[in-house]
Amino acid sequence: MTSKPARPFQNAPSLPANPEADPGALNAWLMFLGIHLLCVRPLFELAQGIPLLKAINAMEPAVPWFWWTILVIMAACSVLSIAAGALLFARRKPSTVKIVHLALWLAGPIAGAVMLAVTLWARNLPLTSLLDTSAPATFLRSMLAATGWTLYLAFSSHVKVRYGAGRPAGD
Repeated sequence: MTSKPARPFQNAPSLPANPEADPGALNAWLMFLGIHLLCVRPLFELAQGIPLLKAINAMEPAVPWFWWTILVIMAACSVLSIAAGALLFARRKPSTVKIVHLALWLAGPIAGAVMLAVTLWARNLPLTSLLDTSAPATFLRSMLAATGWTLYLAFSSHVKVRYGAGRPAGD
């Protein structure tokens, strides 16, 4: 008495023979954003964060909470970016777009503004002291990037098809 071996993945949905036939396939812009969130942004945080933390430690060794606050903010930004990037590739639900929005804004201009505010407060500096630094240009770049990606995610028909934006909230 021999039995036939079970077919693996019997109930798995089949992929279209032609990848271009899937209207919700990743396009170049979504892949760029996903790679940016998943890899580039965390590496950028690391590349900028290590010298920043060394400088803070050299300037303010008596204020350890300042160092830890900046470290926690940067680590949270990296984790949020990695999670959003991974979800962009792996999860086709409307909540994915919401999480990407959070990552773009919280790990971008909002975190930058919080770190600047903490720095000003910890070092007892006036707000005008920022005008002599690269902070205004960096903040503006961060705002423009977050705004551009937000507009793309909000108005792209490809994003609506892939993530079902506009579907009922039964995510």
